[in-house]
Amino acid sequence: AGEMELEGLVCGRLGTAFEEDSKDLSKALDYQRVALQILTSTGDATGSAVALLRIGTLFRKLGEVKHAQSAYVKSLRLQKRMMGGGKLHINSASRHQAELMGKTLNNMGEAYRIQGKMDLAKFRLGEALVIKKKLYPSGHLEVAATEDNLGLVHRDLGELKEALSLLRSALASREAMLGKRHADVARSKLNIAAVLHQLSDVDGALSMWKASV
Repeated sequence: AGEMELEGLVCGRLGTAFEEDSKDLSKALDYQRVALQILTSTGDATGSAVALLRIGTLFRKLGEVKHAQSAYVKSLRLQKRMMGGGKLHINSASRHQAELMGKTLNNMGEAYRIQGKMDLAKFRLGEALVIKKKLYPSGHLEVAATEDNLGLVHRDLGELKEALSLLRSALASREAMLGKRHADVARSKLNIAAVLHQLSDVDGALSMWKASV
């Protein structure tokens, strides 16, 4: 079982390498699927949950959101099974598990938003944000990413004040960590400009839009 688990982990790393280095998403997906098969057969629940998360991310990048969501749901179900169906208590021993769950819930929420399932997106992203705020210090980019995603959901639901608060928090964190010229900072400013425009703050929207260029 030890050799097979190692083979599964190697396949997973090869998949990540193809995704990040060569941008060959189809080959990356093939390797992650092989990794999942091996890790599942050896009973490596954590490794399987990670592989499912990576498979979901690859499907999302390939534009196959329903397949992505299916992989995320399976990963979350497996993670909850490892917890015995109980509540997640974050400590040094469970930190890796909490990080995995935070990422899974964030990606699920993002996928639900793409599918137009806003209530589900809001619920999952809210869960992700609670976990990430317990894991990371204020201003961390992981927190900012989920704040940004949740802000967009609030915007799409017409909850503009809530959206603006979350998007501004995400922007402040990204500017502090990445600098004002980073692409993620520019996207945050454009998102805020759109909300300000919806709130009829034309001057504020124009100022934020100019700052994004």
